[in-house]
Amino acid sequence: MTENATANAEGQVVMPFYILCDVSGSMVPDIEHLNKALADLHTQLLREPIINDLVMLSIISFNHDARTEVPLDSPERISLPRLSASGGTDYSPPLRLFHQNFEADRQRLKDQGMRVYRPCVYFLTDGEPNNNSYIQTFASLLAKEVYDAYPYVCAFGFRDATEATLRTL
Repeated sequence: MTENATANAEGQVVMPFYILCDVSGSMVPDIEHLNKALADLHTQLLREPIINDLVMLSIISFNHDARTEVPLDSPERISLPRLSASGGTDYSPPLRLFHQNFEADRQRLKDQGMRVYRPCVYFLTDGEPNNNSYIQTFASLLAKEVYDAYPYVCAFGFRDATEATLRTL
């Protein structure tokens, strides 16, 4: 059996990445930097054919609510939105939406014969949440003890985001 035939028989490997972007009102001074960083990331992914074959990317924005800006797909098939900032900061909605999206994405990809790695979540925020409900949301949906596909979470904070809060993710 050729290497290609073996890879097809075993299913293409997919590495799902979800970027959860804080777009609350406090992000107004940084929203253009965020848009540029997303564009730069997208460009870099497109320049790397091997990565482009393995990686799938989704973008979820959040403030007091959450919205799927880019559904999970390969970098070559996505278009980036222009994010804008408004509203408060709540970490629970994007965690719930990520979980819901990943479950549907994982099933869709498996139905297409793909092997799906555990997802990686990049959580980007400039501040503290308006409440601590996200701790229970995370524990009930995404913690290693309750979820077989628990994500690798990389929390990045700047300005008013505290290390202590980010470590809870």
